[in-house]
Amino acid sequence: MLPAWLRLCLAALLLPPPGAAVPPSCPAHCRCPASHVLRCREPRTVSSLSALLLGAHRPTDVVIENQALLTSLTRDDTRTLWDLRHLILEGNPFNCSCGIRWLQLWQNGSRAELGNQSLLCLEGSTLVALSSHPLHGCEPPTARIEHPDVALRQGDSVNLTCHIWGEPSAAGEWVLPHVGSEPSVTKARLGARRGHSKHTVPRPRSIPSVQEVLTPSWCSPQLSEWELVLEISNISSSLNHKELTCRAENAAGLAEDSVMLNVTFPPVILLLSEAIPQHFWCIPFSVDSNPMPSIFWLFNGSVLFEGPYIHTRIVEYEPNSTVLHGCLQLNRPTHVNNGNYTLVVQNPLGRATRSIQGRFMDNPFSFSPEEPIPAVVPGGDPMMRMQ
Repeated sequence: MLPAWLRLCLAALLLPPPGAAVPPSCPAHCRCPASHVLRCREPRTVSSLSALLLGAHRPTDVVIENQALLTSLTRDDTRTLWDLRHLILEGNPFNCSCGIRWLQLWQNGSRAELGNQSLLCLEGSTLVALSSHPLHGCEPPTARIEHPDVALRQGDSVNLTCHIWGEPSAAGEWVLPHVGSEPSVTKARLGARRGHSKHTVPRPRSIPSVQEVLTPSWCSPQLSEWELVLEISNISSSLNHKELTCRAENAAGLAEDSVMLNVTFPPVILLLSEAIPQHFWCIPFSVDSNPMPSIFWLFNGSVLFEGPYIHTRIVEYEPNSTVLHGCLQLNRPTHVNNGNYTLVVQNPLGRATRSIQGRFMDNPFSFSPEEPIPAVVPGGDPMMRMQ
């Protein structure tokens, strides 16, 4: 038998190091034959899917059958199942309520996750087929953004109005791109249609200083159950070609609508770096501009005429962006190409310039080929000749 001290040392070696992630466990009373499979078939052991998944792995194949305590299943319960492939839910007495309308829509939409299983729900004490049972007053929301369909200038202000309908009433929020630490939105206001109670709507994400004000929507030319208005002042070029999304959600489902702003602004040179040797030499640059800019170069203060051996090449366009990445490409430059290179970018709204020194090789001669070379002719008198 091993000594006690040696058994303790071996046990310590089997423990995970401090801070190491603990592998997820299989929930009690369930079976997990593989890391992506969860099977819960033992009766009366599951009453909530969200509680079941706490601390568990993220399965893609879920089987929960014959659970008399599982009477409801909301969309929130399945949010952690990001890569769901199969969801088997037969034999569970769900209540015929708005909370499972999303499941009914999944089934009637022939979602691959549900297959051909027969799902039932309890209407009073009677089991009825979920797929055909009417769930009155329970429809997913709709969201529609009203916005000016015109190009905006940097520094302008704009209002975006999101009209939201839903039964039951839907909560709404703006989902905004991360464009820096300074908030672009100065105010969001919420309106309720006459006869509807007013709700509290979550603050838009990633905008820390948004204020919300309740305003009656019947003052608007188009009535909707809710209006969520985004007021953007001093609009920045960082919002150009970025999506702003209005999201509405109720117990029956989720709806979204998005707009992409077109913000015009003068050119900006984001990057101009020293020449790097590739198959050709490249002076890399990145510029942003809306509308599209014209690009040309100066060499030692004079316009650089481009041709087969020296020319501008755009190498990448960013998706959903007006940023251009490119090179001034030089084929086998020599010492005569050493000098000051100035990038000039312009559009109808303005112009930007930036310079950098380009050095490709040292002068192999002890003189400059552009300067006169002294020579001696018969007679001994020096004279100058041009080479």
